[in-house]
This record gives sequence, C-alpha cells and structure tokens, in this order.
Amino acid sequence: MAMVMISFPAALRANAAEENELMRTISLTSGLIDSNKELASVTGAVYDFASTGRAETTASFQWTAADSRATEIVIEQSPAGQNKWTKAVTGTIPIDATSVIVSELIAGTVYDFRLVVIGGENAGISNTVTIKTDIDIISKLINGGHLFDWNPGDGTVYHDLVYGNKERNKYDLYIPTNASKTEDIGVILNLHGGSWVEGDKSGMAAESKRFAQAGYITASMNYTLIQEGNGATIMSMMDEIQACVTALKKELTNRGYHVSRLTIAGYSAGGHLASLYSYSRADVTALPVVLVLDSVGPSDLYPDTWAPMFDATMTAGILSLMVGEVITLEDIDSGIADEKIKAVSPLQHVSSDSPPTIMAYGVYDQIVAPGHHQKLASALKQAGVDHKYILYPNSDHALGNDPDKTAERISSSLAYLEKYMSPEPLTPIGDFASTEKTVSSATFSWTMPVNADRIIIEQSLAGQNNWATSETKTIATNASSATIKELSSGTTYDFRLVVTGGVNAGNSNTVSVTTRNDLPVNSPQSPTISSQSPAKGNTIEQSTDLGVFKTVNQNGQTLETFSVDSKKLTDYLSSKKEGSIVPISMQTKSGVFSVELSGPVIWAMDNKKVILEIQTEQVTYRLPAKLIHNSAVSSSLGDSISMDNIKVQIDISATLSDKTKHLESVAQEDEFSLIVPPMDFTLRLTQGEKSLEISKFNEYVERTFTLPDNVNPNKIMTGVIVGEDGQARSVPTKILEKHGKHYAQIKSMANGTYAVIWYPVEFVDTVNHWAEKAIHQMGSRMVTLGTDRTQFNPDRVVSGAEFVAILARGLGLQIEGETTMIKNHPTFRPNEAITREQAMVWILRAIEVTGLKPNFSTKTKMVILEQFSDAGKVSDWSKEAVEFCLNNGIVNGRSLSSLAADTFLTRAEVVTIVQRILEKAGLV
Repeated sequence: MAMVMISFPAALRANAAEENELMRTISLTSGLIDSNKELASVTGAVYDFASTGRAETTASFQWTAADSRATEIVIEQSPAGQNKWTKAVTGTIPIDATSVIVSELIAGTVYDFRLVVIGGENAGISNTVTIKTDIDIISKLINGGHLFDWNPGDGTVYHDLVYGNKERNKYDLYIPTNASKTEDIGVILNLHGGSWVEGDKSGMAAESKRFAQAGYITASMNYTLIQEGNGATIMSMMDEIQACVTALKKELTNRGYHVSRLTIAGYSAGGHLASLYSYSRADVTALPVVLVLDSVGPSDLYPDTWAPMFDATMTAGILSLMVGEVITLEDIDSGIADEKIKAVSPLQHVSSDSPPTIMAYGVYDQIVAPGHHQKLASALKQAGVDHKYILYPNSDHALGNDPDKTAERISSSLAYLEKYMSPEPLTPIGDFASTEKTVSSATFSWTMPVNADRIIIEQSLAGQNNWATSETKTIATNASSATIKELSSGTTYDFRLVVTGGVNAGNSNTVSVTTRNDLPVNSPQSPTISSQSPAKGNTIEQSTDLGVFKTVNQNGQTLETFSVDSKKLTDYLSSKKEGSIVPISMQTKSGVFSVELSGPVIWAMDNKKVILEIQTEQVTYRLPAKLIHNSAVSSSLGDSISMDNIKVQIDISATLSDKTKHLESVAQEDEFSLIVPPMDFTLRLTQGEKSLEISKFNEYVERTFTLPDNVNPNKIMTGVIVGEDGQARSVPTKILEKHGKHYAQIKSMANGTYAVIWYPVEFVDTVNHWAEKAIHQMGSRMVTLGTDRTQFNPDRVVSGAEFVAILARGLGLQIEGETTMIKNHPTFRPNEAITREQAMVWILRAIEVTGLKPNFSTKTKMVILEQFSDAGKVSDWSKEAVEFCLNNGIVNGRSLSSLAADTFLTRAEVVTIVQRILEKAGLV
C-alpha cells in the first residue's frame, strides 16, 4: 500500500486555528497533482515526483522512471515560495533512476523541490514538492537539553531474546543499572511502525534507551509482518504481543525482578497495535497495562474515519490486509464486516476500564486522518479515562516540526510514567491468621494481595523449618482465605502464605496450629467427605446432598464410589435451569473413582439437558446426560420412554502398569515426553445379565487434566488417546490458565485411555515458509507428519487419502470407522490429488458429522464468490461447501482476486486449514 506524504511551507502553518483552511489546501494540492497528471499526458513531464522521507540535512524522493532517451536528470531546490531554483546536491542521477537522496540541506528549513528531465518523451519540469527538514533541537529537548548519548554505565542491552517459534518472534531488553530488585516495578514495551508490512525493533532503540536512562526497564519487540501468503493478520500480531509480554515477565522474574505492570508504546502501526492490545486484551495479558503511549496510531477502520486521506475502497483494502481475507465495500455497507472492523479498531474497545493514554498526532498527517485522533480523544473523555491529547499544529506523520510539542509529549510521558509506573515497596502479607481447624484441616484468612501472580500456603512440622506446599485447592490470586486438608490429627504445624508477583510478593508471617484430636463432625449441608484415607480393609460412608460416598481400602488400593440418589437429585434439579452442571467432587487420592447412577436418574438428567461433571484431583470429566441416554437407547438396553432397571457406572482410574509401560516404550521410540500419566475412562451400562461398555459418542466429550506446576505452559502439548499397544493418537487439546494453574482441556468422541504429551518437532524445510507456524503447531500436536522428524515437504500436493488422514487426526477421529462418513462421498478419490473445492466439500462434511457446525456461521453471503475473478469455475456440487468455508475463514483465496477452486491443495494449505477449523471450533 503506497502512501505519499505531503508537507507544506511554514507560511501556511500559522496556528492551529487555521487547521480547516489548511485541510482545504491539502485537497487543493491533491487536485493539483491530478492536474499535473493531465498536463503530463500532453507534455510528457514526470507528474508523480514525491517525498519519501527527510532528516536534518537530507531529503529523499521517488518518481516514475523517465523515458530511456532522456539525456540528463537533475533535482532543483528553492527556498519555499521564492522561486529561486538551484541544482540540488545529489551526485549524478542515472537516467533509469526512480529515487534519490538530496544532501547538504539546512536543518529546520522549508524547501521547494522539483525534478527536471532533459531529452526524451518526459522532458520538462515535474510537479513541485514542499518539505521541511528536521530540527536537531528535538533530540536536545527529548534528552533534557543535551544530545542523546547511551553510555555502558547506563545499563545493559540484551538483543534477540526469543518469545515464540517464528523468525521475527524476538525482542531486545534494556535494563537500567539502577533497576530495583527489592521493589514492585513495571516494564515498558515498544512497538515499531511500518504500516504493518515493514519495520523493525531496531527503529525503537533510541526511544528504548531513553526510557531506560529514565530508570525504566524497557523492551522493543518484532512481530510477524503481513506479507503475501504468510497468514499474518492484526489478530496474529495481538497474539504475538501477548506471547512477548508473557515471555518478558518470565525473563524478568527469572532475573530477580518483581514486575507487575506494563506500559505499552508505539509509533504509527505500532501505536495502533499498542492501543488495540491495551484496550481489548486486559483479561488475558500476563501483565496489566497501566499506560498507553500512542503516537500517530490509527484508531478506527470504518471508512468515514479515514476520510479524506483514503476513500472507502482503499479503506476496504487496508481492512482486508489487516484481517487476512477479502472485505468489500458491500460487506462494510451491509454491516457484515462490522465485527471484523470492530475487532481491529482500538476506538471500538474503549471503556471506563481502559488504561490511561497519551496520544500525539500531527495536523498535517497525510496518512492518519484527523478522525482517528478526534474520535479516540472523544471516546476516552466520554469513558472518563485519564488521557493527554497532544496535537502538533505544524507536523505531518513524522511529528517533526513542533519541538515544543515534542517536549510536551516527552515531559507528559515521564509524568504519567512516574504516576503509574513508579516502584512500590514490597510488603509481604502480615495478617495471615488461622480461623478454624478440624482433625484433618485448617482454615486461614489474609488481606487480598495486589496484582499477585500466584498464592500458595506452605507448611512444616512446628519448629523444623522444613517447608512444603500444603494440600489445598488452587488458590485464586484474589483470594483472601483457604482451607488446608490432609493434616494429621493432634499435630502442631507451622504455616505461611507465599505470594509471587505484585507488591505483596514474599513470605507472610508464620502461624502455628495444632489440629484437633477428636472424631470429625460432618456437616449435613456439605456434599463432600473427609479427605483422610480409610485404614486397610475399612470402609467409610458419607451421605451428601446428592447421594452417598463410599471409600474402601482394598489390596493396597483406595476405591472411591459415589452413588447418586434419585430423589435427592430430583430435588436438586428442581431449582436448576436447563443445561446446568451437576458436579460430583471426589475428594480423596483414590486410584479408582466410580460414579453409579440408575436409569431413571439419567432420564431425569437428560430431561434437564444436564451435564455430569466428575471432579478428581487429576482430572475433570464432563459427560452430557443425553449421551448416556442415547447410548442406552442405541444399544437396545433402554428406549426413548423408559430407562428402568438400567444401571450406569462411570469409572476414572490410573492406567494399569503394563499399558503404561507400553506407552513409555513408544514415547522413547517416537521421542515424545509424558506430561500427564495415562488415565482410563469407561462407561458401562448394565441391565440384568446384559452388560455393555460404551466406547464411542456422537459428539465431543470434555476432559480437563491438571498440568504439573513445573511444566512450561508455552510448550505445545497435546492430549492423546492410547491404544492397547501403547500407540498414541492425537486428540484436540487446548491449554488453559486459571488462577495461576494450567490445564489441558481435551475433547474427543470416545472413551479409553488418555494422557498429555510433549512432542517437539522442527522441520528444516519450513523455515521462513508462509505456513511455518501452522506446520510447527500441527506437527507438535501429531496432526501432521513429516517425511521424517526434520523434513515436511510443505509445497507437495496431497491425495484424497492423505487429506482425510490429516483432517481426521486434527479432529481426533480414527482413520477407519469414524471417517467413513467423510469418505463415503461421490467426490472422494483416495489415490488422486485433491482440488481445493473437493477439500472444502469434505471439510463441511467432517464438520457436520462431528457435530461442530453450530460453532460456525451458517449465513449465506453469495457476494463473496463474486469477489474472485475465477468464481465461475466453482462447481455446482461444491458451492454450498465453498461458501461455508469462505464465510467462516476456513479457506481463503490464493490471492485477493483468485479463488483457484480447481487447483490442487498443498500440504502447507491442508495444515493451515485444519488449524483454522480447530481454532474456530474452539478445540485448540
């Protein structure tokens, strides 16, 4: 997207009050260029001579190459408006040149420039361009009256630290010498500009060093730029910023700093990304954003905001570039594109919770129209957000002609940084106190910590100072109480609260507690049981508000069973809405967990569309009652009217050692690591002497495993279902974070043995490939296989059989059996290369048979096909599927104008498509 920057003589820039008149001058100047174009059609002179940049003593220009018969090309300059033309200092300009740099100019001076061509069809004088060179006093103002000079004693710079798997996933870190490790501090993240298609973190080096000199740890990151076919979008940039913030926090924590706050700053495209991230990702960012420093960043993608700089067609083009798919004027006018526009527009995310913002814009900006800053300032004011709106009356997009405003921007930034980012003393919790105790538990309270990352309670036998993490449920970072379980009766312990992150980081005061020595008293309101394990051969029973827990110790193994009481459940459901969750929490560390239900119980639960949730320490298993009912009906044990005399047993247990050993052997051979050991899930229906184990369902069932605390959540981990021979097959997996703990949420359509693994792969032939990230992600999930562990062959076309195999692995289906419904289609030719439209037919079929279609949009938008010049090549039998895939962003055109429906699909395209399906369906 080419952008021409137009500047104006100082005489035209009297004051901000003349802004409207000057904006009219912009329009006249644009018309003048059009007039030059018409004149050029008669005289042949160059008409598109334009400025592309300037510094204190230089200016750069570009133009369309002159006719080869020209004999000389020169650039002439004159003091602005004086028409005193002299030859500019450029050196000899080649006849075929299209750009040049003029040197030996005077800083802070306004000049007129023109291109003179001698000889050939383009002989003559071009249009005139006016610019003002930069003023060297800016650097003095920024640095408190002295020239900027970074000295080794000011701090240390760490270059190219990695935050992700892509080539540009790197950041530089600037740590000032005086950065505190004994206080709670913040960090600044700089984002470079470049219209989202160019630029580098090195462009923010000076700014980063200035912040570091002021005492703030600062980072400057690269993000993946939008280039043809590489899949980068504004949302992928948001994801990368989020990943960088997470990595930055971890890096600084590992270096001993207590970081709890973030200021995010950016210029132009970087300003847009900074404000969009700050206003829209408050709920997921690893560090809360407390300040935004936005210089000339676009704020809104609706066409009227870009006027008069760009028309609606160009705005639609910019939007298409941002979201990675074609957006037409019809999409914008009809409202179809509203959600996509809002998603990438910072203005649309402003709320009363938005962080304080300093925004700087130029009156003569020819790239970011006035609507961007005017609307953003108004929205921030209306929302009551603390903000500073600095308008440069004499500057364009580079903000280079108003040294007083630059001084104001810098001083305001430092004032706001002091207000929101000043170090705060660490004050560990001092009111940690015991509030209740039983035979085997103790409850504590404390003042809620500020900005904590993690809270745990540690215990030691009294006076021994041998600290270990206590047995509690995960403690939320905003919690103010917790109960510790599995304590020994009549024993004295020391306890302390340990806070990580925030101003209360550190160890609290120590509290000594002696547990009671009498028998436990059961509360009739409590649905849980004592966490103590029964003595060998003993049985403990406990009534709850849903049924009866029974815990048995037999042959060295603890078995915990919960029998659901029909009447109690009916009473419980009477006050619940349809679709409610019935939780059953298994409280002991048993090796086997069982839940027993009767047919009438299942019938009652299905009538309420209830989901049964079995919670153990290791896993949470969600099973919709309708799937149990449907299984009973389809097996002929039950019917649609009655479920009498049917017994249902759901078991969760640690996998037997033989099968585990098989898996460990396969893991060693296939080079993957077990993160969570295997567990078995079974569902058995019994009616009299008939018994049937249900192993398959007709929709996805959810299992959520707790990940060990020492596991890096940034690893690409996946759940697998394990066969009898120990072979592992991938199933869709999403890594979640809640209250400082991480979980692997697995969704599949079968029961069996499940585990969580880490399977790192690196394909050398995909480095810098446009699909590199998707290939790495899907390879690490065991969805796509390389020719070996290092080669993928991304541009090879795929056969029908290979496509179905990859699609099936991505969706967690068995290659045989569950994919029959996909393969039984008239267009399926397993041994032939598949076309893009064939693939789209099978994609729609797979989404339908797996029950995922409600997760996608079903709106018909015929106009989307008309946007492609080759839309007529789409077959009638595939149109529904093609429209579905295009509407949902599963498949895009090969370019903005070509769908290429009849061309063959490559391995890289298949991987990208499968990743999009999984992401859009919420499976990863």
